[in-house]
Amino acid sequence: MTPALEAVDVTRTYRAGDTEVTALRGVSLRIDEGEYVAVVGPSGSGKSTLMHLLGCLDRPTTGVLRVGGRDVARLSDTELAELRNARVGFVFQSFHLLGRTSARDNVALPLVYRGVPRAERRRRAAEALATVGLSHRLDHRPGQLSGGEQQRVAIARALVGDPGVVLADEPTGNLDTRTGDDVMALLERLNRDRGVAIVLVTHEPDVAARARRRVHLRDGMIESDERDTTPLQGPTPPRSDTQPRNDPPSGGDAPPEGDDPSGGDAPPEGDAPPEGDAPPGGDAPPGGGASLGGDGPSGGDVLPGRGASVGGDVPGGDGGSCEEV
Repeated sequence: MTPALEAVDVTRTYRAGDTEVTALRGVSLRIDEGEYVAVVGPSGSGKSTLMHLLGCLDRPTTGVLRVGGRDVARLSDTELAELRNARVGFVFQSFHLLGRTSARDNVALPLVYRGVPRAERRRRAAEALATVGLSHRLDHRPGQLSGGEQQRVAIARALVGDPGVVLADEPTGNLDTRTGDDVMALLERLNRDRGVAIVLVTHEPDVAARARRRVHLRDGMIESDERDTTPLQGPTPPRSDTQPRNDPPSGGDAPPEGDDPSGGDAPPEGDAPPEGDAPPGGDAPPGGGASLGGDGPSGGDVLPGRGASVGGDVPGGDGGSCEEV
């Protein structure tokens, strides 16, 4: 069986001025389809650098990295972006939703870069939101959603393209305990019911303990690789999406402010719509992989399936609305 992700003796070295920083030192790791893996380790251990590589946001300095059986070293930047869009979904700690855009259009964004027709991508986005229990929030903007709801929108966005693997960077880091448990139960249900491989980076021991496999990194090397022999217990059934969930706002997220699309929404600067239905292009060059946060001196986060910056200025945008993508 072809692994979902495979790294063979991978290294990653960055140059900071005249100094070389080696973030990964000969890492070999195979993740099969349907696995549920937690990557843990202290700050500076190489966790986020490894996630960048596994998510095709960067390329290794040496070694072999395969995604869905394809060697990333043999791919052009455009081919790498297309592979990332098709095979990998991302869930970020800070959600990275476009503030002036509805939940449905945030979720549909990766499909824009595939050239999916508008009616089809809106249908698929609505289905993805129903999967995470948010069919009643299709037209709400991020500022009208709680922290837990925003993270579920981000999970729906990761799933809308039917990826083989979802990479989650501290998915509960900005959430309170109860809401974080709900998000973890959702990821576990998707892993169990849909066979999506889940790879998450976390500093939280209780979150890591829920995974069937735990990979411990230290000083850029795998210190241990633990596997549970007992099957994963079924997660808590999702709440019905016919009744709105009143998740408490957490991590500074604004509480729901009604159904008015302009009701108190304070979008982050730099949100901008994609220019039409253009296919992927303009992705980050090799060695300039965008950061998921944490290790390594890489730049800002990227939109799923695209090399454009999230949380900063988006080329070609003026901060206007990205509605009805």
